[in-house]
Amino acid sequence: MSWFGWGNKEDKKVDVKQKEVEEVDRDAHLNIDEEKVAELLAIMKEKYPVEDGQYRSELMYRRFIIGRSYNIEDSCQFFENFEVWRTNLGDVTLEGLDHILQWGCIYFHGYSKLGSPIMIIKASKMLPKKVSPEELVRFNTYIIENLIAYSPTNKYCILVDFSGFGYSNFSYDKLNPLIELWNKYFPEAVEREFFINSHWIFRKIWNMVRGMIDPRTVQKIRFLTDNWKEELLEFVEPGDLQEEYGGTSDFLYEGYENATPEDPKWNLESFNNNNNDDNNNNN
Repeated sequence: MSWFGWGNKEDKKVDVKQKEVEEVDRDAHLNIDEEKVAELLAIMKEKYPVEDGQYRSELMYRRFIIGRSYNIEDSCQFFENFEVWRTNLGDVTLEGLDHILQWGCIYFHGYSKLGSPIMIIKASKMLPKKVSPEELVRFNTYIIENLIAYSPTNKYCILVDFSGFGYSNFSYDKLNPLIELWNKYFPEAVEREFFINSHWIFRKIWNMVRGMIDPRTVQKIRFLTDNWKEELLEFVEPGDLQEEYGGTSDFLYEGYENATPEDPKWNLESFNNNNNDDNNNNN
């Protein structure tokens, strides 16, 4: 099965049981108490056997434990809320979301130095006032689940380019359900988030919404300075960054005007190909 829904149209369902990966210190900047995590992880594994649920995995439990600051009651309650919500949501695909794909606001290219896939967001192409909150939640759920299901780090990075961003690219009403999605259902899924070319309009919006975002997520967000190209290279190898962002990759994001759910045109196949290469090397 393809991780990202291309290939056979009949086989688009994402396997959200993330594969177990070798642990490395990817979260050192967040001062994670690994002994406490291990203690609480054992409790959650006993309470929620992984084999008994489609949306269960040790890595999933780990994110909830860290996201709820090692409070086992909160961790269990938030996981139970997630499991009910995700079960009720059902299968999530891109069907009916052609219009969002054709904005060309999101594509995927490269990995961080820690191995997390990178999502690039062109903020000036976002048109949230033209879609419903339900569509945005489905769209974001699809992206997050596919990225963390594949990612060897169980996380992903985000690079947001605010060049040309204006008030027409923002909707407070549409942002609220997305913040709830990130905070409640996908804690600790982001490795780092980089904001570049931000200006006073976005900074004014940021001051309005910052308090609504989980504090641990806020810690991972970096407003890069005028030297942002050099700063990005601290976290991403040159070959994994496009030339416009200070790297050496000549990748161009094109063709999104004709994107469809079957062919989103957003370069996810590069992650799929690397996944296949890894599998072949392990055989």
